[in-house]
Amino acid sequence: MTDILVAKDKWDDIRLPTWVSPSHYALDMETNLKDFTFEGKVHITIDVKKKTKFIVIHQALKSIEFIDLVSADGSLVKYSHIVHKPEYEYSIIYFKKKISKGQYLLSLGFTGELATNMAGYYLSTYKINSVEHFLATTQFEPTKARYAFPSFDEPDKKAVFDITMTTSTQYHAISNMPVKDIIHAGEYQTFVFESTVKMSTYLVAFIVSEFESISSQTNNGVKISVYTAPGQTKLGEYALKVGVPILEYYQKVYGIDFPLPKLDMVAVPDFSAGAMENWGLVTYRDTALLYDPKTSTPANKQRVATVIAHELAHQWFGNLVTMKWWNDLWLNEGFAEFMEYKAVQAAEPTWNMTDQFIPLDLVRALRADESLFTHSIALPVKDPAEISNIFDDISYGKGSSILRMLEAWMDEKYGKEVFFGKLHNYLLEHAYSNAETEQLWEALRTDQDIGSFMSTW
Repeated sequence: MTDILVAKDKWDDIRLPTWVSPSHYALDMETNLKDFTFEGKVHITIDVKKKTKFIVIHQALKSIEFIDLVSADGSLVKYSHIVHKPEYEYSIIYFKKKISKGQYLLSLGFTGELATNMAGYYLSTYKINSVEHFLATTQFEPTKARYAFPSFDEPDKKAVFDITMTTSTQYHAISNMPVKDIIHAGEYQTFVFESTVKMSTYLVAFIVSEFESISSQTNNGVKISVYTAPGQTKLGEYALKVGVPILEYYQKVYGIDFPLPKLDMVAVPDFSAGAMENWGLVTYRDTALLYDPKTSTPANKQRVATVIAHELAHQWFGNLVTMKWWNDLWLNEGFAEFMEYKAVQAAEPTWNMTDQFIPLDLVRALRADESLFTHSIALPVKDPAEISNIFDDISYGKGSSILRMLEAWMDEKYGKEVFFGKLHNYLLEHAYSNAETEQLWEALRTDQDIGSFMSTW
C-alpha cells in the first residue's frame, strides 16, 4: 500500500495543471456486491508538455495500492512521495527527479467502498417478493468520477476509455460501449467492452446488476435497449417505443449520426436527479423511464418522453461537444432543454409540445430570474459545491429560452434553415472536443455580431 501524506504543498489550486493531459485510460474494475466494495487498476496514457517534478491527479478513494510511471522507452520513473489534498480531492505524486516532456504510462491500483449517497460509484437496492437485491451503478457528473477511479476529472481532459468489469456470475455488467468479450473464471466473469470514443470522465458509466432488457433499433441500425429490475421490462416498452423516433429525429435535425453502436437506458431504483446522459448508457430515476398504461397518468407519460428527449439531446450537446469548464454548463443543459420540446413534438405530434414551452420553461425562467440570487447563464465557478449549485432554472430554463428567442429571430430574418445549419457546423467543428459560449456565438454569426447582444443575458 502506498503511503499518502495529507499536507499543504506548492500546488494549491483547485484546478489541475494544464501541462499534463490524458489520452487513454485502461480501467479494470472488480465489484463485490457481498461486502459492497470495489478494487481496480487504471493505466493512463498521459502527455507531459513541460518538465515537471510532480503530477496532480484526482482521487477520493479508500486507498491507493500502488503507483507506477513508465516512460515511452519503457523505463520506470521513481517517485518520492505523495501529498493528498482532501479539500481539492486530488493527490500530488512527486518524483525523485524532474520528468521530461513526452508520453508516459501512469498506473495506479486502488480500493473503494460503494457509496450510499447516490454519487460516484454507489449501491442501489430494490425488492422482489420482499427479498432485497443489490446493484452497483454510477453518477459521475459533475465531479465524482474521482470517487470511482483515479482520473483527470475535468471536462476538457477528454480521452478514450477501455473498460473491463469483473463480478460474480450472479451479475452482469454494462458500460458506455457494447461488450466485446466475456471471460469466465470459476465463480467470476469479466466483461470486456469495446473502446469508447474520446470523451469526458463525467460521462463514463458502468453498472453491475441482475437487470433484464428489451431492445429495438433505429432506421440506421443503432441498438436501443431499456434495462429494468427483473419482471419490469413491460414497463419500459413505452420508453423504448418513444426513444427510437427521438434518436432518429436528432440524427436528422443535427445532420450527424449518433456515433456509438448502441444506446442503453436504465431505470435505477435509487437516483438523485431525473436522469443522467452518460454516453451510450443513460441512467434514469425509475419514475422517469417506466410507464404503466394501466396505472400511470398522461402527465407521467409526457414526463417519460420529455426526460428521454432531454437526455438524448445531450448525446450531441454535452457529449459530442462539451463545455470547456462548468461555467458554461448552460451550453449542455440549455440546449437539451430547448431541444426536448422539438423531439417530443416529432415523436408525439398530437401533444403539441412546442406550445407547452412557455408555461413549462419560460415562466419558470422568468421567476428564477426575478430572484435576488439570480445569475447570468454563464458565470465563474470553481469548486464542486459551486458547480452543483448552477444546475438550476437559469442554466436550464433561461438557457433554453434565449436559444428559442434566438432561433425565432434568425428564422424570421434569415430563413428557417440557417439556425440549425450553423448548429450543424458548430457540432462538426468541436466534435469530440470542448467549446465555450463565445465559440457558439461565433458559429451563429451572420451579418450580425450575435455575441455582442446575446452576451447581455
